[in-house]
Amino acid sequence: MIEKSAKTMTAFLICTMLSLHTVVIEAESSESKVAVAAQSGKADALISQRSARAPFILIFDASGNLIETYENPITRDFGPALAAWLGEKEVDKLIGGHICRNLGRNLDQYQITGIEGGGTADNAVKDALN
Repeated sequence: MIEKSAKTMTAFLICTMLSLHTVVIEAESSESKVAVAAQSGKADALISQRSARAPFILIFDASGNLIETYENPITRDFGPALAAWLGEKEVDKLIGGHICRNLGRNLDQYQITGIEGGGTADNAVKDALN
């Protein structure tokens, strides 16, 4: 009887730990991310006017901290490819100097909001998060 209770308790603890792990993963992935089409790889970079063809893509977290910097990996089919890549990165918003119709349509497919803006990346992100 004690052996059966120990097995039941072990199974219960494993299920509980898996449930808690799932909640933590969902909470982490639901945090907002904002991408910026930028002229350089720094937080205070100027926003690029050509969003899909920007030299760099910066990704900020929900607190406005720069968490990832990429040289733009897209070399062709810019609008659809950038939208798909941002979708893989779980980005919620893209800030760029100009969001063309093609890019905008493709962002919509991934539930990413396109925001046109100017100035520096870090300031634009703060504005977008408020």
